[in-house]
Amino acid sequence: MDEELRGRLIAKLHKAQPVPDGLYRHECVDIVDALVPLIDAELELAVASQPTLPGVTSSTEQVRLRMAVIATVLRSRRYVYASEDELQGQIATVLAERGMPVRREVRLNDRDRIDLMVGDIGIEVKVKGKRTPISQLLRYSEHDQVGGLLLVTTRAAELPNTVGGKPAAVVSLITNGLA
Repeated sequence: MDEELRGRLIAKLHKAQPVPDGLYRHECVDIVDALVPLIDAELELAVASQPTLPGVTSSTEQVRLRMAVIATVLRSRRYVYASEDELQGQIATVLAERGMPVRREVRLNDRDRIDLMVGDIGIEVKVKGKRTPISQLLRYSEHDQVGGLLLVTTRAAELPNTVGGKPAAVVSLITNGLA
């Protein structure tokens, strides 16, 4: 939530004076600061889980916006893990804590199983030392239930903006001090 909106909420709450003596300004600040994470989480959930977002005309823009919200949530945490499976579990937990409808090990067909799905966003997790799985992501992109692809990695990686015609992006967790 931006500072301007935070300030307006504090001012409105301060003017409301719900108790006879009114609220002190610092109490209003404390109340708003306690609510901000809840409001932000609700906005994240709304954006990440909605198939269509008001005011966003292109379906590609819709997918990219949902991907950006998921990426922001993932980058907001530090992860400690011993295996790719542990990292997947922690990522799933972080997304679920934000109320996002996350599913693990989603079978797309007999051959393809993507690590995580949040709505129509497929998430493939790769840890240090594994190469960029472009052929794997290309296969995933062929499935109708996949609207966009996020590669979450613990090393530097690049992807084109689209893979198989679907929006794609990399979420590098290197800066999060991962093991």
